[in-house]
Amino acid sequence: MKFYYNFFAQYEQSTISMLDAILLKPVGREGIPEHVWEGFRKAREESGPRGLRLPDMVEIVKKAVTSLRRIFVWVDALDERAPKDRWEVPELLQEIVRALPNM
Repeated sequence: MKFYYNFFAQYEQSTISMLDAILLKPVGREGIPEHVWEGFRKAREESGPRGLRLPDMVEIVKKAVTSLRRIFVWVDALDERAPKDRWEVPELLQEIVRALPNM
């Protein structure tokens, strides 16, 4: 799975959109277990109009990719991300990799 940040969209591209790409590209909507979808729906309902919170999305990704034998994630052009948010992506990916050695 490859995700790249675009300089011209640096304020529109969020860490949640990157995690969404990790969730949907390799797994696909059909491959996501029902309990993961249920957690996604519940988190979205609880978050209301402000949108899904980052910790909720991290947990959803962890649950969804556990069924995959192996997943490779390539995040490109991280320097194109808004400078104040660049630190967030490596830390989250490290957290996910610690929990999921198949990633």
